Amino acid sequence: MIYKGKKLSGPRQIVVPIIRGEEEGGTIFLQLRAVLEVDKFKEVCPEPQAPYMLRPGNKKVIDFENPRYKSQMESWWKKRGAWIHIMALAATPDLVWEQVKLDDPDTFELWEKEMQESGFSTFEVQRIIAGVADVNGLNESLIEEARQSFLKSQEEPPNGQNSPSEEAKTTPSGEPAT
Repeated sequence: MIYKGKKLSGPRQIVVPIIRGEEEGGTIFLQLRAVLEVDKFKEVCPEPQAPYMLRPGNKKVIDFENPRYKSQMESWWKKRGAWIHIMALAATPDLVWEQVKLDDPDTFELWEKEMQESGFSTFEVQRIIAGVADVNGLNESLIEEARQSFLKSQEEPPNGQNSPSEEAKTTPSGEPAT
């Protein structure tokens, strides 16, 4: 895909530096990449299906209020969120999980615990979580900044083009304007 004459080269990436002293190996640079394919998660962890219940007249309807189903969905969404963090961190070269197994959804939520057990503080983990939100376009301040930039670009006509205060010399079809 090309946007404004430039070929888009892939998902957005950012770096989250975790400052450490030289005795600890120096700064850790965690690379985060936007997660594009959530379908891969669904292959490993299929979405729970709501059960059916019988209504009067022997009518079958889906029971979205079933407590067991609601609990399963809550767990599924937590695993999905953890998986997104794990996949975003997958852009970091040489990062190897010891407890998280990409083929075992029951281990996905261990990513934060594993980071803390590896010496990352609660605040460092929070910076990583915020970085994952940022790289996936979920940072409200960045969205507002982009919105304001777009609105400003709509107010200023590009150089060499007619502004609303100038009379057009031709019509869009190329005919002289009258």
